[in-house]
Amino acid sequence: MVHVEDKSTINELLARYPTLSGEERKRDVIMKVMDGLNYARNEALYAIEEFTQKGTSNTGSSNFSAWLSKTREKYEAITLNR
Repeated sequence: MVHVEDKSTINELLARYPTLSGEERKRDVIMKVMDGLNYARNEALYAIEEFTQKGTSNTGSSNFSAWLSKTREKYEAITLNR
């Protein structure tokens, strides 16, 4: 199932790259975008699960804020290097 936000991302890609015309190419783009979004979602869920398991005894708000900042920096670095 493709969510509304995902559809707008896919439509934006298709509009930016008109050479991706044709139904087969569109399906290919949709599948690749969806795979990437699912991978990112699963990575985020894994990171949250790992944090909660490691931090059950020390889950103060400052600890969470530090973890969140570190995690955000990690993913921003990944997206900037692509």
